[in-house]
Amino acid sequence: MTKHIVPILGWLTAGILYAQDEVTPGELIIERPTLISLGFEWRIGGDANGNATAFVRYRRSAETAWHDYLPLYRIGLGLRVQNSMIGRGAFYSIPDALAGSIMDLQPGTEYEVRLELRDPDGVAGEAVRTLKLKTRSEPALPASAVEVRHVYPPNYTGEKEKPFFEDNQEARHYRISNNTRQNETHDDHIRNGRRLAGR
Repeated sequence: MTKHIVPILGWLTAGILYAQDEVTPGELIIERPTLISLGFEWRIGGDANGNATAFVRYRRSAETAWHDYLPLYRIGLGLRVQNSMIGRGAFYSIPDALAGSIMDLQPGTEYEVRLELRDPDGVAGEAVRTLKLKTRSEPALPASAVEVRHVYPPNYTGEKEKPFFEDNQEARHYRISNNTRQNETHDDHIRNGRRLAGR
């Protein structure tokens, strides 16, 4: 393990800060999957010289052979960016981590992913994480019949397929009232669930 000695000059006293080059694995954050990708952010400590990396391998659960992928990208290292959502002068400090995604996967498929943390200065902790993750499935039509209504531009003069909305105001009112009914049904399910659970 390599340590850098960095002098800190204070108003009346002086101390010594040891910056650690050895990497310490922390929380592994799994991003919400998409149809064709899986994303990760592996928080780390130490690695003051920024040379840690994480090798990535994956395979479908039904496969035996692993596929190599691009290593996770080192982020953080004291970088601060302006947070425009909060306002001028507000900054966000990017956490020290290794982040990345596996792309071009198949929808609705389970994968095994192996992440291996590496650092020439050493790894203090669990260096390998093996995960089982699944990509999102493509949206499907509901099994039961649904009501279909057609919407046409205000100046449309062609043939209209029924049922259709006469204008945008009618369509907006229908959407609001339908959402209200769905919310009421959802609330009924919650109340029934609590009643069954004895709450």
